Amino acid sequence: MEVQFTKDALKSFKRLHDLYDDSFLSTWQVKIRYWWLDITSWFRVCFNKHHYKFVKEAFTSYPWDFIYIYRVEREQLKVFREYFKKGHITTTETYAHMIYWITVLINLLDIIIDDDPDKSTFEYDGVSKFIPCEDNPEFYKLDQSGVTYRCNVKVNLKNIDRFIRDEHMKKYALEHPHELYEIKAKYLYHKIKYNYIECFWD
Repeated sequence: MEVQFTKDALKSFKRLHDLYDDSFLSTWQVKIRYWWLDITSWFRVCFNKHHYKFVKEAFTSYPWDFIYIYRVEREQLKVFREYFKKGHITTTETYAHMIYWITVLINLLDIIIDDDPDKSTFEYDGVSKFIPCEDNPEFYKLDQSGVTYRCNVKVNLKNIDRFIRDEHMKKYALEHPHELYEIKAKYLYHKIKYNYIECFWD
């Protein structure tokens, strides 16, 4: 694969070369210059709005919700994508395959997390309410008799046995196809991440 370096990257390499080529400088002066290059590089690459969103999401911890892990991964993937789009070391074309797979993973996480009301995979019409239990009026149960379910995506149910083996879960997924849609998204997400995550490296 042909790699084309950007002008900024070549300037950075030249600065590093000059750093170690200055034999007349003392050891502590070289260390200070190298430390300064480290700090400026960190601010240029990490100190941006995308990195801030990742940190904000990471600190919004929910120890009882596994979706939190997916939210953090989604924000980090967005940081990756913005970094590779700018082509800090090489040209953007060199990172095209990385940007493509990162975008696919982000889209799959949008399906798994399902936190956008405008792109929700399912909807419920009507109002559910709590009613007293027949055998014990002191306790209440959820009544959803006046609620109708609607799936907003097309789902292939023919291969349900490949993804769900439990009969009770299979019955529920047939009645609520969006569940199978999310399971398929999780399967693809982890498979793509397993095959390509090591490519997301500069």
